[in-house]
Amino acid sequence: MKKFFLAAAAVLCTCYACSDGSNEFHSTYFYPQNARGIETYADQILDSVKVVSYDSWTHKNTADWVEVVTLADGKRQVNDIAVTVPAGYYSFTRLDFNMQPNTTGEIRYTPIQVTSSFEKIGTVATILTQYPFLNIAQPAVEQNAVTKAFEFKLSLAATQTESRIVFTPYAGDATLTSSASWLVPEKTTDFEQYAKQTVTLQIEKNETETPRTATLTLTSRGISNVITVTQSAGKAE
Repeated sequence: MKKFFLAAAAVLCTCYACSDGSNEFHSTYFYPQNARGIETYADQILDSVKVVSYDSWTHKNTADWVEVVTLADGKRQVNDIAVTVPAGYYSFTRLDFNMQPNTTGEIRYTPIQVTSSFEKIGTVATILTQYPFLNIAQPAVEQNAVTKAFEFKLSLAATQTESRIVFTPYAGDATLTSSASWLVPEKTTDFEQYAKQTVTLQIEKNETETPRTATLTLTSRGISNVITVTQSAGKAE
């Protein structure tokens, strides 16, 4: 959706002097601004960013795993986008990203480039990234130095009886399962979509002299990540 505003009310603008001594406002940028670009996850199929511009601009998408959509100039535009901004105004236009789930096992990127009709600005860009893993904040993702695989690991003390994991599912069908009876999540289904979930884990003390390992499997939109849980050995009697 595109909205027009009077340029006199705008902020974050760049001012260029004209030959007649007057000033013009010219600026094109993404909002919100993020140095890391737009970050998305394997089960995430929707996201968006807004383009603020004092000048007309264009965008052309070339990635085959994402569709870029906007409603501008009275019509729905897909991938090949042109937005007209009248003189003296600026536009606030949302770009929607319709993505395919990332089942490749690899991070994928595409530049989101907007070209201003004002030549001194030219093309501004951000990066759309889609990770090949789910949005698990705790434990944090690690990349194996040898295999380059993305892994999630949780270490527990022998006497520990409680821990937690934190994640955000982007589908309504997310499930969490455990491979061991000594490791029980307090909740396994009915997670709120697009909302951060904190799930408490009930843990039995390890009273053996041997460390033990179990797995938690988080699945969302058919994509699964395994969290390897290791509990240290108990003390010998």
